[in-house]
Parts: sequence; structure tokens; C-alpha cells
Amino acid sequence: MAASFLTKKVFQKGLSSYLQNFSYMTVEQDNLWNHWQKSVDSQNELQLPAPVKDIMDSWTLQMGYPLITLNTSSGTITQEKCFLTKPDNQTSHGNWFVPINWIKNGSVQPMKWLEGNNSLFPEMQATSDQDWILLNVNVSGYYRVNYDHSNWERVLNQLMKDPNAIPVKNRAQIIDDAFKLVLSGYLDVETALSTTKYLSKETEFMVWSTALDIIDLHLNFLSNTHLYGLFKQYLLRIFSPLYKYYMDLIGGDVYKVKDDAFMQVSVHRSVKTACWLGLKECLQLAASLYGRWMSNSTENKIPSYLRYDIYCYGIASGGVKEWEFAWEMFQSQNGTEQDQYLLFALSCSREPWLLNRYLQYSLDSSLVQRRYTGSLLNYVIENDIGQSLAWGFIQENWKHFQTEHGGHQFTSALGDLAERFSSEFQLDQLVKFITSTMDEHKQHGAIEHIEEMKKSRICFKTKYYSRIYNWLKENLRNTG
Repeated sequence: MAASFLTKKVFQKGLSSYLQNFSYMTVEQDNLWNHWQKSVDSQNELQLPAPVKDIMDSWTLQMGYPLITLNTSSGTITQEKCFLTKPDNQTSHGNWFVPINWIKNGSVQPMKWLEGNNSLFPEMQATSDQDWILLNVNVSGYYRVNYDHSNWERVLNQLMKDPNAIPVKNRAQIIDDAFKLVLSGYLDVETALSTTKYLSKETEFMVWSTALDIIDLHLNFLSNTHLYGLFKQYLLRIFSPLYKYYMDLIGGDVYKVKDDAFMQVSVHRSVKTACWLGLKECLQLAASLYGRWMSNSTENKIPSYLRYDIYCYGIASGGVKEWEFAWEMFQSQNGTEQDQYLLFALSCSREPWLLNRYLQYSLDSSLVQRRYTGSLLNYVIENDIGQSLAWGFIQENWKHFQTEHGGHQFTSALGDLAERFSSEFQLDQLVKFITSTMDEHKQHGAIEHIEEMKKSRICFKTKYYSRIYNWLKENLRNTG
């Protein structure tokens, strides 16, 4: 952030003299501030609203970071401390010197400074229904941004019309800020969901990565509910164009990108997501590559960057034959990286009886080494079909694992179950099990964590379930 408001030249000059003067010495932050100040004083182009020390101390000597809110009807910007949950009273104002880099209708504007709790900037007032304003250009400042409802709508309309008018980093920031502000109580959930509508036009994986991480967090609140399926259906609609985009780039040849690390990451994430969403073309690709590998595992090796995905969805799309082949390959490995690929892939089956057999194999150290038991359990729990199977398996075999492993493998698995259980009943059952099986000194932290999760899930469903449902139904109908 300092490099942004000091300019590259002033920043580097001050940093260079600081490093030269204090090499191999003990320093404190004021030493760096002083050298930046000297660099500022040595020129006339850059003018700051306060000494460098005052500006930087406002960021380094207080906890947290600000939420900057722009009201485009008046041009007023306010700052307040950003909380995980919005406080009932509004007396907790921030006290940061905030550099505001901003765009109006796609044009970069001169930087402004917010020096107090609020300031009026007439130039940030929207003068027509078409004016849109974006703060924190390229996310150069350490703060979140909120807008009045009208500006949110205009920014989202711009994304639908031409997303490239907004910098890539800001397209990711818009989604991240919106969903985080919903959980904090600063923004309505419909606006946050609407930040994803344009994504069918988005080809930058940096943006998609942010969106998928945020959505995954929210899906944890909705797992095993009707809403989970609707959300995946909506995601499939907006994600399919990205999968097609990357497949077209590589001509459908996943071996073509073996020397392009960035493209490998993008193709990997697109295949992983598309197959998880059930995209037919992706599942066919996985089944085809897996089938070729089965026919000749020496000549038809799957590219290493796709092995997790192809092994997993090759098995998920197949049956016992595909699972047995992976099991035989797993047994033939000897501590190689391939072990983890196959250990995970074997948990991807959609057949409950195969998952049950896999869980039973974990009891026999001649079949599954003890060091892999915890990972095996966690992988099965990640499979939506495997959650209830793993939960039953844990309850049945707790004493065995207490004796053989000291229980730590199962303790980790209980945490994973808690993260994926969505109903109050499931979490209550988990608490009862912990109370009846774990030592008292170990119970408290685990139960406290689960109770907090239960509270947050109930709160989320009460506030947002029906609203998310209505939004998804409306937007699935509009995109259908």
C-alpha cells in the first residue's frame, strides 16, 4: 500500500537509503518511516496529507482494518472498523489515513485521501443513472469497500455489459468483499449473489478462484440440503463456458500443456470444478483418460497435474472394475507420490458398498498402512455419499482405533464431520458421541467449537436460506 501512495520512485529511494543505513543493525519501524519522509521531502511532485509516520502508524499501531463506504448520491465516504459481525451500535469509527484510488465510468481518477471518519467528495457523486464508481483500484489499499445500493447495481450492470472495463483484481475483490460483508451484516445476500451472474463471461482464473473459494465456504452451510443442489445447478450454468474456453485453448489435448505451469493450474482447476459440478463433457473426458490408463498404465500415463482429478472422476463415473484397478495400483505402490493420488481417488466412488469396503480395509494395516488411515477417513468424509458411512464406521470402531492409534486419527475425522454436518440433529449427535467417548479434558474445546458452528449454521439458515432459495429459483429460470 505504501508503494502505491508514495509512488514507485519515492518508495524505492527511501527504502534504498534505509537499507544502506541500517544493514546488519537492529531497527524499529520509525527508522523506515523517517527515510520515506526524507524521500518525500526531497521532491515537490508528491504531497501527502500528513507526515509519513502519522499515516503509517495509523495502520501499524491499531488492530484491524477499515471498511470504506461510498454513498454516490452525496459523494460521502465514511470509514469504520470492519468487524466479523456488525456491532449493534455504530460508535466504533476508524481512525486511518486511507488512500483512495478510484475509477469513474472506467476512467482512473486522481487519488484522494480520507483523513477522518467521513469526508465529502463532490466528484464522487453520481450525476446520472449510468455513472458507476469503483474504489480501491487494483486492491492497492488494505480495506474492504461497500457502496450504496444504486452504485452496487450500476457496478454489477457494468460487469454484465463489459467486465474488462473493471481491473481483474477488482473483479475478484468485488465478489470477495460482497460475500464477506453479507456474513458481517453490512450487505444483503441478493447483492452478493448477483456479483456472480457475470461470471459466465469471466475467463481470468484469478477471479474464478476467489469466487469458488467464497462459494465453497457458503456451501458448507448448505450441504445435504435442497439448496445445495440448486446452488450446484446454478454454478454449472455459469462455469460451463470457462471449461469450454480452456478446452478450446488446448484443443482438448491435456498433454499439450506439459511445459506451461500456469495453464496447467488453470486446466486442473477447470476440470476439477466442472467434473464436481457434473458437467457431462468433463466426466466423459475423465472416463476416457482413465480407461486408456487402465488399458496400458505404462504407455497411457495421465499428466501429473491432472491425476487427482482424472483418477477421482474416472472412478466416480465407473464401477467396480475401475475401483478394483485403482486398488491394485495402490497396493503395488511403495511410498511414492502416486500413493496419495490413489488413496484419494478410491474414496470418490459413488457406490456405498465400495466405500464401506474401503473403510473396512483401513482396519487392516497389511492393506492400508497406519500412516494413511487418517487421510483415508477424511477423504471418504469429503464424498457426500461417504459422510454418513464414515460416521457410522467411526462409531462402530472407536475402541479399535483408540487401542491401535490412540484415537488421534478419529479425532481429526470428527472435526471434518463437524465441518460438513449441516443439521442441528447431526451436530447434537456428534456432541453426544464426544461426551461419551473422549476424556473430559479433551471434550471442552471440541464441544465448544461444534456448538459455535451449530449456532452459526442456524443463524445462517434463519437469515438467508429462503432468500438464497428465491434468488436461485429466479436466476435459474432466467438463465434456463
